[in-house]
Amino acid sequence: MLPRDARSHRRPAGWTDLPVLGTAPNWSRPQQVPEVVREAGKDAVAEFWLLWSSPMASQWDPAADLAVTVRVVLLRTAIARGDEAGAKRMAELRALEDRLGLSALARERLRWHLPTAAPTEDDASVISLSSYLEN
Repeated sequence: MLPRDARSHRRPAGWTDLPVLGTAPNWSRPQQVPEVVREAGKDAVAEFWLLWSSPMASQWDPAADLAVTVRVVLLRTAIARGDEAGAKRMAELRALEDRLGLSALARERLRWHLPTAAPTEDDASVISLSSYLEN
C-alpha cells in the first residue's frame, strides 16, 4: 500500500467557471414551481425562478436541491413581508444561502467563479476630471 500524502486533504480543487446569467442548461432547472411556492404568492414564484436562472443554479441538482431553494424562497419572502425577521430566521437563511453559493464568500469557499460581464457600447466612458470641470 502506498503512503498517503498528509497534505492531500488540504489541496484545493480547481475553480469551476459558472455560466453567464440566464444561460444555465434547461436540464438543471425544475420543470415547474412547487405548490408551496405558488401558494406563497407572485413574489415567491418570481424569486424561485430568479434563483434557478442564476449562474449558481448550474451547479445545483434539481431534485436534491429543490427543497433547499424552496426554503430560501419562503424565508426570503416571509422576511420581506416582515413575518419572520428574527435573528434565528436570518441565521437560517444565511446558512442556506451559503450552501447554495449565493454570497461571494460562499462562492469562494465552493471555488465557483462568476464570469465578468463584457463591456457593452452603452457603458459609460472614462473622462478626465479637468475636462469635465472645464465644461
